Amino acid sequence: MKTTERHRLKENELAYALDHGLDVLGTNRSRAFAIIGLAVIVGGALGGYLLWRARTNANAAALLGGAMTIMESPVTQPPPAPAAGQPVPPPAPQPGAYASQKVKLEAALATFVAAAESYPKTKAGILARYQAASVLATLSRPDEAAKRFQEVMDLAGQGSVYYEMARLGKVSVEAHARRFDEAIKTYTDLSNNKDGTVPPDAMLMQLGRTYLMAGKTQEARTAFRRLLDEYPASPFAADAKREVDQLTETS
Repeated sequence: MKTTERHRLKENELAYALDHGLDVLGTNRSRAFAIIGLAVIVGGALGGYLLWRARTNANAAALLGGAMTIMESPVTQPPPAPAAGQPVPPPAPQPGAYASQKVKLEAALATFVAAAESYPKTKAGILARYQAASVLATLSRPDEAAKRFQEVMDLAGQGSVYYEMARLGKVSVEAHARRFDEAIKTYTDLSNNKDGTVPPDAMLMQLGRTYLMAGKTQEARTAFRRLLDEYPASPFAADAKREVDQLTETS
């Protein structure tokens, strides 16, 4: 076949393909425009969602940052005691300082809660809720602290670092609130999970100390001894041995 004839055939094939494509587009014009319109709508919605999420995260982070700034703020220091017979001088003004540690913690707590409640599912919001729980524990409000820690666990879900942090925070609050049975159960579970994210030797140390707080010296000795036997190179080994020696001396 001559070259010119081959070119003519290919040109005819291309023309046919174009004509056929235009016919299909004409026949399905409304459907094609609908698909294009849907793609535009979906693309616009996705872009709007991403923009909204970015703004939400930024707002949550701003509130969290404000609360952390409060936590780092100074507390007004009392002036030095005056000499005998001299009047007590007023406290020197300190820009950005709070009248007391309690006042500062209450102010930070309000901002942490605002961030947590306004943006509950963002990372900043979850961290703000965790910080609120920690502040409540510092303010000796264990029931409220335990509730907030549980909320963090529910929002973060198992497998999240926030879940583990909140779980440890909650069990610590329970122990100091003298709810020893709950704390002992959690520390026991964590100490038996060697594949978890929490070091089991650290949990054995906490388990032993919780037993001591509960007045269960024999169980405490068992926990400390288990730490020494199973984790001799643990950074808690020296503390565990000290506890065992003291328990032996007093028994």
